[in-house]
Amino acid sequence: MENLGDHLVQTHSIAMRAKTKTVRFIRALHNLERKPNLVWK
Repeated sequence: MENLGDHLVQTHSIAMRAKTKTVRFIRALHNLERKPNLVWK
């Protein structure tokens, strides 16, 4: 996780499918104001 300030956090994931040899790189932005139970340290 990377803290971007202003209650934003960025995450990265990789999804790989062996059968088709597909690789997906996923970047997501999360607004922590909308997720009150999530704590950023």
